[in-house]
Amino acid sequence: MSVLLVCFACGHQQQVFWARTEQRICSNCRARHPILVRNERAIGKRAHWIEWADKPGIPARDAYVKTHGGLRWIQEMRNYKLMWIELKFLKIFGFLATDDIIPLFSEAPTAALMYWVHRDNLEWRRHKQADERADQAYVERVDERISDLLPCFMTPEDWGVKL
Repeated sequence: MSVLLVCFACGHQQQVFWARTEQRICSNCRARHPILVRNERAIGKRAHWIEWADKPGIPARDAYVKTHGGLRWIQEMRNYKLMWIELKFLKIFGFLATDDIIPLFSEAPTAALMYWVHRDNLEWRRHKQADERADQAYVERVDERISDLLPCFMTPEDWGVKL
């Protein structure tokens, strides 16, 4: 059974028979972790920008410029810091954008790039929630150990407050 790899940066689509996570790299622009579509029914809502077929992508340099412009547009709309663009570009392509890649103006991102940013934000949120759960478990363990040593003006809830 084949799967479809869809690059969110250059639009390259390729049917492959097996795609391990560490090997999912666009063969056209070298973007990491392209979108993986397991079957035609999984396309669903994304049918307006994904077709089940091999399609060539745009040249790699154009993909870099278009992706950077799309990231800049998202950064401007969401009021992120400028470093956010560089970190996402580094995560996508594995290198920082040079001056010849950075476009002069932002441009609206493609639907595939918006989907990738959404997926990356969900992954970040899962890691952040796991860290908070681990911190909460640590605070509960500390509370049990030092409950007798707490000063009278501090309660266990006060020690658990994050500043």
